[in-house]
Amino acid sequence: MGKLEVFAGSALFGVALSSLVAWNAQADIRTDGTIGPRLALTGPNYGVTADLGRQVGGNLFHSFSQFNLQSAESATFSGPTSVQNIIARVTGGSPSSLDGGLRSTISGANLWLVNPSGVTFGANASIDVSGSLFVGTGSYLRLADGVRFDAVNPGNASTLTTAPPAAFGFAGPAPEALQIAGGGAATQRFRVGTGKTLSLVGGNITVTNITLSAPGGRIELASLASAGEIAFSNSGTAILESAKHGTVTLSNAVLEAHGSAGRPAGPIGIRGGRLVMLNSQVNAYNLASAPGGELTIDASQELRMSGGSIVTVANGSGPGGDINVRSPAVALEDAAAVLALSCWIAGQSCSAPRAGAVTVSAPLLTLSGGAVVGTAGLSNGAAGSVQVVADDLRLDYGFIANDTGGAGNAGATTVRAGALSLVNDGSITSITQGAGAGGDIDIQARTVDISGGRAFPEGRADPVTGLTYYGFYSGIYSTAQGARSGPGGSLRLAADALRIADGGTISGVTVGSGSAGTVTIDARNVSLEGGGLIHTSTSGTGSAGSITINAAESVSATGALDQARFAGFAPRGSPVSGIVSKATVELNPLSPVLGNGGTIAIATPFLKLAGGAEISASAEKNALGGRIEITAGRVELASGASIASASLGTGNAGEISVRADESLSLVGGAALTTEARGADGGNISLQVGNLLYLQGSKITTAVGTGFGNGGNITIDPQFLVLNQSSIIANAFGGNGGNISITAGQFLRSPDSVVSASSQLGVAGTIVISSPPVDVSGSLAELPVSYLDAAALLTNPCAARLAGKASSLVLLSQPLPPLADPDTPSIASAAGFDARPLSRCSRVRN
Repeated sequence: MGKLEVFAGSALFGVALSSLVAWNAQADIRTDGTIGPRLALTGPNYGVTADLGRQVGGNLFHSFSQFNLQSAESATFSGPTSVQNIIARVTGGSPSSLDGGLRSTISGANLWLVNPSGVTFGANASIDVSGSLFVGTGSYLRLADGVRFDAVNPGNASTLTTAPPAAFGFAGPAPEALQIAGGGAATQRFRVGTGKTLSLVGGNITVTNITLSAPGGRIELASLASAGEIAFSNSGTAILESAKHGTVTLSNAVLEAHGSAGRPAGPIGIRGGRLVMLNSQVNAYNLASAPGGELTIDASQELRMSGGSIVTVANGSGPGGDINVRSPAVALEDAAAVLALSCWIAGQSCSAPRAGAVTVSAPLLTLSGGAVVGTAGLSNGAAGSVQVVADDLRLDYGFIANDTGGAGNAGATTVRAGALSLVNDGSITSITQGAGAGGDIDIQARTVDISGGRAFPEGRADPVTGLTYYGFYSGIYSTAQGARSGPGGSLRLAADALRIADGGTISGVTVGSGSAGTVTIDARNVSLEGGGLIHTSTSGTGSAGSITINAAESVSATGALDQARFAGFAPRGSPVSGIVSKATVELNPLSPVLGNGGTIAIATPFLKLAGGAEISASAEKNALGGRIEITAGRVELASGASIASASLGTGNAGEISVRADESLSLVGGAALTTEARGADGGNISLQVGNLLYLQGSKITTAVGTGFGNGGNITIDPQFLVLNQSSIIANAFGGNGGNISITAGQFLRSPDSVVSASSQLGVAGTIVISSPPVDVSGSLAELPVSYLDAAALLTNPCAARLAGKASSLVLLSQPLPPLADPDTPSIASAAGFDARPLSRCSRVRN
């Protein structure tokens, strides 16, 4: 539109205004005369014919001084069928406001529109172009042969060539904005021809309340905030690295490039400095045999998503498209989703080999408010892989997920992070609910902190069991669920420091026929606090996975859950901090038989359990309890902590093996036990390099009420000390277990117990191999001559002032207290010179 300058007090104001409005009503589109004739086109339906421009080979060039469309107006480009590219520039210095229809009747021809002063599409705008559409606010269009079609300095038309456009160029320091302000109607969309491209290139780009569609084609959005070029190629747009990047904002917008019969879903690329997505969707669905297109988000400053989604779907026989997100800072909130799916659209025949891969790379990455990054497969479709790379990764009620619900397998999940934090039900999961195998989870980080959970007062269904709970814990989960579920994926975590606290969990679980995945942790330090848990379990016919922990410095566990705070939360392996493997009907009460419990293996220089913490392996029904193997330098159990293996059914309890090269101590009610109710108790083997010390604690293998035999206990330390403690291998109906103790020295208090009995069966044997201790043989004979006591007490002040004085007092009866330091003592009464400490003084030089 033309400019209006208002001068206060001008008598010509009314005339000028009415003339200007009348002129604008007739002249929304005007050519500038640099290529064809200079004239104002007649509306409201403007015909832009070939004779208004110039055709060079397959290029039809047009040049306008202004190009605007009001509501209910249209501009239609026409020309011979030989035209491949309609190339139009606006040179008048005012932005283009397009609120009507933009059309082309040249079949398959691409439309290029460039206005360096800016372009805005309104709520009534529409597109009818069978070719591609390229709209930009650049200073020029560079052709493939290097010639510029300049919109700032139009120049001579004789330089026009047959080369196709190759790039939008920006000469100024601050490119103008490009906006699409849709009306929000469900039917309003900008749609290009099948297999074609829809491209928006400019300064800041805003797309609101509209759908941009390129079926089987490509969508590209690119923003610059400085001089530079944005080039086009078969692989998409490319921004010069030297250029500054602008802001792209999508608000209630949809970008879709769906596949069709014989055509793949097209790629979608968004490139800029900042990308802000507010309840918007970027989608590419593949409905046929061709592969899906790739979604690329490249924000050089930050990406922020509030609600909405970035999704590819493989719903035919071809693989799904990949998703690549790159930015220094990524924040996903309010249920925002970045997902690659397969076989996800109801009613569609699907045999997709796999969903696409999802890769997110961001130094700072935060998922909150239910946001998710992941991949999933239903029916026959397999999930893709997920890779997340971040210096600082925080999941605050945010999720990284890799799930499968059918015959297809879940994909691998890889996380590489500096600091990884999972709080408020933040989680990383791999879940299989069908015959497909669960995907592996591989995490490497400098520090990993998993803590807390999130309460849901209204209740929420567990995605695995379908049961309603009122809270979920933060954690890393590998789960196999379903009557015919495949095996769960393995879980591997490597970190300098791993902290699991306040209900946080690392878990490998099977509720069906598939075996649970293994859990392997390699760390420098592992700390479990306030109910922190590492857990594997089976509630189905599949076996529980093993737990392996290798800690270069230490493993510690202490404390329990705040039961009041976590009331109503989903069940987990234990209410206390610890490392637990279970075969239990807890999640599947109707299971007729159970798989076996998993093995727990821990290797570390220092293992400490306190405050009721536990390392345990248990089994119910027919299941065998898992074995516990500990290799350490020092092992300390205190204040009710325990290492335990138990069988609550007909399966045998697992064995416990502890090798401590330095020492093993159990104090304050600590326990090291195996227990069986209706089967054999597990054996306990303890190899201790130096000291095995028990104070108010116990080592037991017991069979409670059944006819199984008690487990055997083998102890081999250099020194064994029992103080108010017990070593017991008892049984009820079966034979008592055998106890074998081999020690360099064995000391026990009178109230300590070593027992291997049975109420109905044969008592076990107790063999203690320890050299006799002859205390008298180690005492030196006292001299028969008396010492000169007076000489020894001549100058006690010197010793006292040196700070290392000692004393020995022998009393045959109580002495009265001294009322005064100068009062004669028993020593002075015997003729000795006894000096009170108060009379000692230092001699100053």
